[in-house]
Amino acid sequence: GCFRPPSVPDGVSRLRLTARADLTDAELDRAVEVILSTAPGR
Repeated sequence: GCFRPPSVPDGVSRLRLTARADLTDAELDRAVEVILSTAPGR
């Protein structure tokens, strides 16, 4: 799920992630790549 105002301050959004034990290393690596490539300020 995501969080946006009024749950967090104006101008801020949050994304909640949940990892599962059945994810492969490749799936986790891909998730990290996507998160880092879309993170603000990158």
